[in-house]
Amino acid sequence: MRISRFLILLLIGLAFLQARYFAPRLPEQVASHFDAAGRADGWSSRDSFLALNLAFVVGMGLLSLGVTVLINKVPNDWINLPNKDYWLAPERRAATLDAISGQMEWLAAATVALMLGLTQLTIQANLESAPALPGYAFWVFFGGYMAFMVAWLIGLLRRWYGRPPKDADFP
Repeated sequence: MRISRFLILLLIGLAFLQARYFAPRLPEQVASHFDAAGRADGWSSRDSFLALNLAFVVGMGLLSLGVTVLINKVPNDWINLPNKDYWLAPERRAATLDAISGQMEWLAAATVALMLGLTQLTIQANLESAPALPGYAFWVFFGGYMAFMVAWLIGLLRRWYGRPPKDADFP
């Protein structure tokens, strides 16, 4: 099993543990939305907050895993890729789709980790007497995710948008 796939499954498991551990510790009404200054400005029931966050994390993780499994069944006409004839030639198709799946899994793992982290920040804020997010905490998570996205996009562009390797069967 690829590390990225294992990481997605691990994060989904952590989301269940997070919900189970914090459910009895949270108040009945929790702050579920915060303004730019970190002040609570939206509320929901504890159960709906935890269920919705769990549904998003699990849904995102399982959707991404499903897409990476189904990509092998997609016809070449449906795939938009530079130098598609080269990358999707029968002798390279499996390796190409595997590489794309791996890239998508890393993106999904980072997104699920961000969602899990933001849920934890919200939970921590609700454990205080006056729920508020520390201003820097959101930006640490968001900045880390954006740094990952830049690195991921550079890797994506370098892998697929460069000229394919010299090959006898490709002009």
